[in-house]
Amino acid sequence: MTTQQPNWELVGNLGDVNVKNHGGFLVYRDTTGVYQPEVELYEANEDETGGTAYRFVLERPRFKTLTEKGKQSGFISSRELPTSERNDTWHWYNEWFVDKLDSVAETCGTTKFQLLRGLFSNNPMARASAYRDIVEYFGPDEFDSYPLALTEDEAIERYSKIGVRS
Repeated sequence: MTTQQPNWELVGNLGDVNVKNHGGFLVYRDTTGVYQPEVELYEANEDETGGTAYRFVLERPRFKTLTEKGKQSGFISSRELPTSERNDTWHWYNEWFVDKLDSVAETCGTTKFQLLRGLFSNNPMARASAYRDIVEYFGPDEFDSYPLALTEDEAIERYSKIGVRS
């Protein structure tokens, strides 16, 4: 069985138009529709001798909601929850940054609602904008712990043809 391989298309750049020299926040989408959009954050060295590329998936936060005591209302069906999981409110899980969105929003001059709206958007640029604020708050190493170190020549080869503004 073969798996569908992604075909990445650049959608836009939320960073500087001169990515190689000043860095960029490049947003890609898979034209096959199988994979979630991704971002490549490039941080150029101050002396323009290369830089660091971080790449990560723009995933929507996942959550579960409880609409009546003991029942989980999900995307597909309802099931009985164990007693330890019963509550009357909704809970986030699997996204470590969600409980800090109030602080992120305050630091970035936006609202938690706007961040959530971006995170759940179908538009990859809107989702990337929310992620950019979150990455600026926590730092890119929290999203890609194995970034790619690029030399100046590698950065030129990788980014010299990119001049997209959004």
